[in-house]
Amino acid sequence: MIKIWLLVAFMSAPGWPSVRTQAFVYPDEGTCVEAQVEFFNAYESKPESYKNLMIVDSHCLPFESFAIPGWLPMEKMGFDT
Repeated sequence: MIKIWLLVAFMSAPGWPSVRTQAFVYPDEGTCVEAQVEFFNAYESKPESYKNLMIVDSHCLPFESFAIPGWLPMEKMGFDT
């Protein structure tokens, strides 16, 4: 098992049948938080007309995961190569 971080982004807009989510995997909390800041900065750079019709939020969540082949070098995932 390895500890990974998920950036889970939530988006809502009028007329959508549900709240949309996207999740992105990061190797550590710092990298996840950097991506979260970039996500919010991108949203804040949008015009007010966009922000009036789109609500967003995001959270960095730790998660114990099985190794994800091809994602990181195996030795960084705690496996012998």
